[in-house]
Amino acid sequence: GIYALPIIFLLWANLHGGFVPGVGILLFYSLFKLFEKKASKKLIIITLISLIATFINPYGIKIWTFVLNAVLKHRTYITEWRGVEFSLKYLNYFVLLFAALLGFIFSKIKLRTYEIFALLIAFYFSFHHNRHIVLFTILALIYIPKYMDSFTGEWFLRYENRFSQNIFIPIFVSLSLIFLLATVWRGRSLFTMKVRSDWFPVNAIEFLKLNNISGNILCSFDWSQMCISQFSPKSKVFFDGRYETVYNDNLI
Repeated sequence: GIYALPIIFLLWANLHGGFVPGVGILLFYSLFKLFEKKASKKLIIITLISLIATFINPYGIKIWTFVLNAVLKHRTYITEWRGVEFSLKYLNYFVLLFAALLGFIFSKIKLRTYEIFALLIAFYFSFHHNRHIVLFTILALIYIPKYMDSFTGEWFLRYENRFSQNIFIPIFVSLSLIFLLATVWRGRSLFTMKVRSDWFPVNAIEFLKLNNISGNILCSFDWSQMCISQFSPKSKVFFDGRYETVYNDNLI
């Protein structure tokens, strides 16, 4: 498995800027293993080769400059780059964060420094840019369960003799059915994504199509990809995810 990392990072760096967090996690892991004097030569060599592999792209080292600048830049006009709000919209995020805190505070097993450090970094970026919530979620779901289990395990053992183990299967099935029924009841399809007309210009796009209206489109960033998918190449938008290759920040 570890031998595939250089190939993964080579492809990743040429396909998406998200390779930077991946390199960061790998470096943090290797460094902490070094401090603990548990790092093998294989791990160090694979880490270095993986890092070097990210420079094999059409832009060379400049790709790092561009991506790091993009990650640290504040884009309040782009929804996914805004910070987390204290609202029900982010309830799942805060529940996961609360579970992480419980796991770390009440854990009865030794906390691993690199795991805490990786989660703190992921939390920082996810809190300031909600597009990084997925990174925090992935790391949290990897590291948190064992810490939670270390203190919740005793609770389950305490009540183990009071309940039959077979009771948990019907409970799980029932909860799953409730979730599915609630999803359908709220008008959501399990297999298709509904585009909300109060968030996106669904009606406006339909009007333009019915009346065969075309031309350059002035729209917000959040609407640009939708407009491109509906009108390209007949009509062009002035502002989308590639804007940094054309416009500077002062103009935006």
